[in-house]
Amino acid sequence: MSTSIGSVQCLGYEIIITVGMNDNGGKGRIADILDVSLDYLTGKTDVEMDKDIQKRILEVSKFNEEDRNNVFSVIDAFIAKRKNQRIM
Repeated sequence: MSTSIGSVQCLGYEIIITVGMNDNGGKGRIADILDVSLDYLTGKTDVEMDKDIQKRILEVSKFNEEDRNNVFSVIDAFIAKRKNQRIM
């Protein structure tokens, strides 16, 4: 038995992606082949982060807690600034 995990448009055709029930890692491998996240592949998100951003976030996740918080504080400040600019 197989389960549909999503579809992809390619050259005007819709390709339905299915994975067999006994294939636990199938979804992850398909996402890797298509170079997208599993959430994007299964429709849980419509935003796909590029690989450079993903690598940076993974590196920051290895920092100690204080350094991680400092990095995210700077990012939060930039996000707040952008939001304020849109309002004005």
